[in-house]
Amino acid sequence: LNCEHCVRRLATPHGVRWLLHIDSDEVLLPADGQESVRAHFTALEAAGCWQFHFCNLEAVPQQLETKDPFRSVSLFKQSLGQLGADIQKAGTPLRDALEYWLKRSYARLAVPIYFLTYDNGKAAVRLDGTDSDRDGDCASSSSISCGGVHGWRRSGVVCDVGCHTNIRERARRFNMTYCAEAPRVLHYACCSLDAFVSKDWRGLGYMDETGTFGAKPAFVARWSRMQKDGRSADSNAEEFRSVVGLFDAGETRRQLASGLLMRIDCVARFLTCVHDECD
Repeated sequence: LNCEHCVRRLATPHGVRWLLHIDSDEVLLPADGQESVRAHFTALEAAGCWQFHFCNLEAVPQQLETKDPFRSVSLFKQSLGQLGADIQKAGTPLRDALEYWLKRSYARLAVPIYFLTYDNGKAAVRLDGTDSDRDGDCASSSSISCGGVHGWRRSGVVCDVGCHTNIRERARRFNMTYCAEAPRVLHYACCSLDAFVSKDWRGLGYMDETGTFGAKPAFVARWSRMQKDGRSADSNAEEFRSVVGLFDAGETRRQLASGLLMRIDCVARFLTCVHDECD
């Protein structure tokens, strides 16, 4: 509802041309070598695109506490859909690095997981009513509705005509136009013990009136129960260290060398510069 309210309020005549649906713990990072996302959105308009799905990376904290993850966290898991064929080949450094995450989560949660949250990206939608699909039909903001937290819908459009993405698997499955060089969403999910303990796992798990989580992952229900039961600080810290963060320097180096994890510190450097200028 909030997103659709924004669509109606921000579209012409206010001059807002694109709306990106991300949360307060996320950042849209320009493509490599770019200082702004302006050129990206201008190119999308020229290509007749009305929606773009951005690949997301998930932050990996290396400390229990931080007041500002945007300035202190710089390690990220890459999306599996963006990696090469080696991710499927047993014995390769890339596959071995992935197995580390799958095995340690299975040991703790009885389920092999890599990304703790979502891995299907976030989307921006065009609002100015001048975009057109491949059949030349013009769209307006009144035809746009929110399709959930990861995408948008447009009335009268079959499948994903006019949608672009830098997520390879999504482009293949949904017949979207693939754009390799594009911004990415950095997701700073649970970057501190406090954030992990206070996160609304019940809300994220969509608990129904019977108190069950349906098809949502079992670990979401587990963490919701931990909150309800009031687990000790030590128990929560152990869970955070075992599943969320990466505190071993040697393993960090191996993960980076494999290419599964990557270091992105430009957000922290930018915020530091802004802070210094303000002072």
